[in-house]
Amino acid sequence: MRRGAVLRLLRFPGLLFAIAAGALILGTVSASAPVFLSSVGSLTLHRYVEQASEDELPALVVTIDSTPASDVIAYRTRLLERELDGVLGTPIVTARGDQVTAAGPHGSSQVRIVTRSDALAHVEVVERGQAEGVWLADFTADALGLAPGDRVSITGSAGAATIPVAGVYADLLRQPRTPFWSTLDDFIYPSATDNTRPPAFVLMELDTYVDLEARLHDDQDVLSWEFPLPTGPRSLDDARATVGAIARLRSRLSNVALDVGSAFGRVNTTEPYSGWVAQADDVVAAIEGPVQTLSLAGRAIGLALLAGAGIFMVRRRRIELAVLRVRGVGPVRAGARTAAETLVPVALGTALGWIVAVAVVRAAEPTATVAAASVRSAAWAATTTGVLGVALLAVVSGRATSDRGEHGLDRARRAASRIPWDVLLLGAAALAFLGLREQGSGDGAAATELDRLLLLFPILFIAGAAGLAARGLRWLVPWMRRTGSRLRVAPYLASRRLAAAPSQAATLLVGATVAIGILVYAGTVTASIDATATQEGSLAIGSDASIVYTGPDPVLGDATFAATAVVRFQRASFAGTDEDLDVLAVDGPTFAHAAYWQSQFASEPLDALIDQLGRQAEGRLPLLLVGSIAAPDDAVLDVSGYDLPVSVAATPRTFPGIVGDRPLAVVDRAVLEDALAERSGSIDRMAHSSEVWARASEEDLLAFARTQDTTVIASSDAAELRSTPSYLALSSMLRFLAATGGLAAVVVLLGTHLYLQARQRQAEASYALLRRMGLSRDAHRRSVALELLGLLFVAFSIGGGLAIIASLLVNADLQTGPLDASVTLFRAPLVLLASTAGALVVASWAGAMLVQRRADRTNVAEVMRVAG
Repeated sequence: MRRGAVLRLLRFPGLLFAIAAGALILGTVSASAPVFLSSVGSLTLHRYVEQASEDELPALVVTIDSTPASDVIAYRTRLLERELDGVLGTPIVTARGDQVTAAGPHGSSQVRIVTRSDALAHVEVVERGQAEGVWLADFTADALGLAPGDRVSITGSAGAATIPVAGVYADLLRQPRTPFWSTLDDFIYPSATDNTRPPAFVLMELDTYVDLEARLHDDQDVLSWEFPLPTGPRSLDDARATVGAIARLRSRLSNVALDVGSAFGRVNTTEPYSGWVAQADDVVAAIEGPVQTLSLAGRAIGLALLAGAGIFMVRRRRIELAVLRVRGVGPVRAGARTAAETLVPVALGTALGWIVAVAVVRAAEPTATVAAASVRSAAWAATTTGVLGVALLAVVSGRATSDRGEHGLDRARRAASRIPWDVLLLGAAALAFLGLREQGSGDGAAATELDRLLLLFPILFIAGAAGLAARGLRWLVPWMRRTGSRLRVAPYLASRRLAAAPSQAATLLVGATVAIGILVYAGTVTASIDATATQEGSLAIGSDASIVYTGPDPVLGDATFAATAVVRFQRASFAGTDEDLDVLAVDGPTFAHAAYWQSQFASEPLDALIDQLGRQAEGRLPLLLVGSIAAPDDAVLDVSGYDLPVSVAATPRTFPGIVGDRPLAVVDRAVLEDALAERSGSIDRMAHSSEVWARASEEDLLAFARTQDTTVIASSDAAELRSTPSYLALSSMLRFLAATGGLAAVVVLLGTHLYLQARQRQAEASYALLRRMGLSRDAHRRSVALELLGLLFVAFSIGGGLAIIASLLVNADLQTGPLDASVTLFRAPLVLLASTAGALVVASWAGAMLVQRRADRTNVAEVMRVAG
């Protein structure tokens, strides 16, 4: 083999481009699976952490039920920091005592003494004094008549002390919630059923707290160390290492033979990180099978593209290979020669594909982190597949160099053409669809039950139907020949070109149909799932955003957006039955304007349903009954111990405010209030929660609540459903499917390039003759553009239509399980369809320009000499 063998392909730039591009696709697909799975795991974990960090301080909390001397606390702190060195940072040390009484000139008040690291950096300072001492909430200071510099008397259950007031801070109960104080929320904010506020905090430094506790003889102290957990993007590998370190700490804390175990004794540790990592692992496990299936399919497509390039290479170099056979070069040597020629472009292509896969995954999810081990795994996958690609090219070339190579290839091609691949694929698609129905992806399946059939069914279905369409194209060849003669020049030439190469056109049609079908299927299902997820989130919270509050009802007329107040009762039931249900008391005048509603939720409009609740009939309370429950005859509803005769006005399919699959009864608040008043009851004393639903963002609703004399217990918005493991698993799998469809579309463009290359070589002589007969360049360019556009738009119509059909077939089953959707939505991706159609037009015209450019460089005299 000569030293310059690796450079021979430079004489065939189009062929070199096809091989390198095929290797690029092969490397990208091979490397994408491990880095994508790593990215999904990291992104899922980050979403959990990010969501929790909005309202909480994610931390490992180590708690004991005593507050010893300051030096002992410092010793224990050093032990914990040693055990977690390099894993977690400096802890927040918190100690809180029992309720005590603080007294001043104007009276006394119940308070709770608290110390917390850097507490004063996380409060609003109202007034600061010069002396050291304790800090009072302005609520407490006003009630007791105290200011900085005064002394406050604090009395516990077994002692008393007097201590200076160092400053006054803004009462935490009246301030917006912050993550720093989240671990003490239960001691700051009242529960939904409490009508009194918890005692305000008296804040102080740790040494002051320890001294004061000793003087009060309080033995109800709780001391905790909170190690903030990492909140930035991390790979799952790094997160698992953190979880392992936490598990190691727990094990050592329980071992009294160790210094750290003997120093803490009975200790409690809590942290949310292990749960988040486990949920992220569940999401990755749920999609790993389908993603690997897609990766294998993508590798097969890439290898098929390389095989196609190899066959094209054989045809372009037919004379050269014939000379090699005459010189006695056998298949093995010819294959080795081809391997040497293609090794560099394939190696460069697969290496670039690996780089592209890692870069695209990182760019698509900038908040995700790809583990180094996954990057190495991706490199290994790209390398091994690239080696397989070189071997495939060598086999194709070696087979063609054998004495009966070309005849063998022709016989194999003819034998393969007699197999009804399209029918077999459609049969497999039918089996996959039946498998989906039997497994019941809509029966409340967990994220880990996402099945490969969800991806195999549409691919098999679209590929099989595309094969039937290709058969139809061959049957249309005679018709195209007859019809084309009556057309203008450009359409006539396009029809003749298609009729002259039906096999090549059919191959391109199948490939384009499958690629477009996968892309449209992924876009359709993703759009439908996004719409359903948004709907389910809005149904669960009632509107765009909601809050749970205590205190007086807010004045909704002051809001700049539509809002309504509702009251929820839990554990109600019909007399004589055991099934619990929720009762939702709505405000008739405002509910229909603020609640989330779709016409498919019921056979009547929402305002008509609400009107039916506004009046009692024959002493019975009218209600809407939602869910899998039926009211008995002469039904009596037990609400918080009160028996209320009711009548069912309507049974909507679903209703805003429904929680999961728990049945719901909806009543008018004013009518319910009257019914309870007749029985000496009151909504305010009986309700489990009071809520405000609003057509606004969560931020705007919270800002409005701060202007009212209400205390927000919790808030939520419709987007929260998108962070469930099931939704994340499904949406991640569909993103990978869409990416695979995009790569398949690139493969089709490369296939189009090979198609044009082959057609250009075959048409050079005819083009030269037609140019002598007066064919214009514009007419020739338009004919090529029409040829490609016709093929690609047939593929677009068939692939897009089949994708929509496949989406309709699996839409309900696909959504019901991961989303637990009561009403599933279907959305066609109109923007994707329009952009795909536009891309096909551009690709067709660009291909025609390329063909025309090459035709213009053709040596007509040489072509005519060879043809003659």
